[in-house]
Amino acid sequence: MERYNSRTIDELGRLGLHSELRQRLDLKPGGMVSLKIIDEMVILQHEENFAEFDGVICEINDLGMITVPTQIRDVLGWKEKDKISFHHTNDVIILNSAG
Repeated sequence: MERYNSRTIDELGRLGLHSELRQRLDLKPGGMVSLKIIDEMVILQHEENFAEFDGVICEINDLGMITVPTQIRDVLGWKEKDKISFHHTNDVIILNSAG
């Protein structure tokens, strides 16, 4: 599992995805990803795998960011300016609190 630098949630609940991660999973602006809470982390998966994965669907914006839905942020206690760490394994990105 590879670890990447953490990113900060902005005031709109957006989180920038590392360009290398976007390239590895072929995540492009306008593309869709699924987010699902498992334990204390969020699993992000590419739209090609939605049949095997039920979660909240999010769009990648032109800046390579996703908006983490309020219901996910509330459950995990993630707030504006919180740092979120990224880990990559196989075909998923794992997000969890870096604090």
